[in-house]
Amino acid sequence: MKNERLLNIIGEIDDKYIEEAVPGQKHERKRGISWAKWGAVAAGAAVVAASVVIPLSVRNSAILPNDSAVPSDSINSTVKPDNAAKPDTDDPDRYMNFTSVTVQADRLPWDWEDLTLSEKFWWLTFENREYSVINRDEEISEEWLERSIGECEADYVFSGGYDYYGKSGYKETFTVYKIKGIDERFMVAAGNDEEKYVYRNIENRSTPPDTLGELFEIYDLPSLAELNYFTEYEGEVKLNYFEGHDTETKIGYFDLKNGAEIWQILSECKDAEFVEMDLHNALIDSRHCIKFTVLSEPLGTAAFYQDILITDDGYLMTNIFGYYDYDYIYNIGADAAQRIISLAKSNSEVTERRRLSNRRYVLGIITEIGDGYVVIDDTIACKNPNDGTTFKVLTDKTVIRRELKGITKTGGLLYFEYRYKADENNVIDSATSVNFAHIEDGKIWVAYC
Repeated sequence: MKNERLLNIIGEIDDKYIEEAVPGQKHERKRGISWAKWGAVAAGAAVVAASVVIPLSVRNSAILPNDSAVPSDSINSTVKPDNAAKPDTDDPDRYMNFTSVTVQADRLPWDWEDLTLSEKFWWLTFENREYSVINRDEEISEEWLERSIGECEADYVFSGGYDYYGKSGYKETFTVYKIKGIDERFMVAAGNDEEKYVYRNIENRSTPPDTLGELFEIYDLPSLAELNYFTEYEGEVKLNYFEGHDTETKIGYFDLKNGAEIWQILSECKDAEFVEMDLHNALIDSRHCIKFTVLSEPLGTAAFYQDILITDDGYLMTNIFGYYDYDYIYNIGADAAQRIISLAKSNSEVTERRRLSNRRYVLGIITEIGDGYVVIDDTIACKNPNDGTTFKVLTDKTVIRRELKGITKTGGLLYFEYRYKADENNVIDSATSVNFAHIEDGKIWVAYC
């Protein structure tokens, strides 16, 4: 399944595009998604994960599709055993096949009151330093805020040469916070009582510290980032995303039992020096290396595939402070590198998963709508009905709340993407997007843009 962001809400589609895709068929005009249209158009591709490009306008008001709701008598139609194992909701094999439709959308802007603070204010200035937001979809949890360190004025900056909202020059006062384990000269959290986001110093992002020790003084990485999965490689390792990133020969996938010991070895490499390298042409001709997937809420790595790579000839490379390229490169020495590789291999279990996904998902029928949450039952989406489980998805975040605005009835099939695994009570508190889905002919249809 593709990693493109889900199309939040699909508006009306001009019938001429459907006529062009499926000649001879007429379609009644409806508000919302007509899954009969989507099925007819996508069926022509005759493959799972089909791609059909259709121009349309996207209206940002959540309307429950008239013809996508699942009959209420199908809910809880299967009796699940009390001792059923808790499912892994980021296992793509658990649900029925997906058929996706790629949509070329002319997106209409959200209403001003439905924008997140990070969408209104991409940039801010604090103590004469300019910062830009890292991840506009992900708020930072209160647990990561160490203390308030002042206030700043955030400016609304519109893009595309046209101020749709007429808010040019609009300002708002933010409270600025020090993030635990991060020097505030490099990153801060900022916002109001309802929303707070992480902002990165624009200038310092492109200036790696001279040594690994200095990097650890700025970012207390052992406390900030989890290392719980790695991939083993042989041969050439390409370092530039746009020049063939992640095309190396993979020879193994591993779940790491204890990442703290890896951080301990790296903490001993304080004198490791930064290495300048031409990333547009760079590749490491190493016989052996491993790449740790890094998860860190404050650093914003949950939104992207970001890693720390260790080569057996002594290099540490990471893209957790950039966007794609491995632009932070340090020579930790062959001895430390081989210790890390050996320790990781002896402290892990082989897994069949190709890569730890930073984007989990869950599909289910709405069975309850509450204040700040919805309850969904995913039985109908499962290949094996006995795997079905009920999940409580928290919807208090702005990006989820606005996408569900107007939803007042149960019975619809929802698709949520989220960051972190559900807790022991099957509560998901890290949802980042939601869309409607539809089941037809044993497949789940989801529209992408």
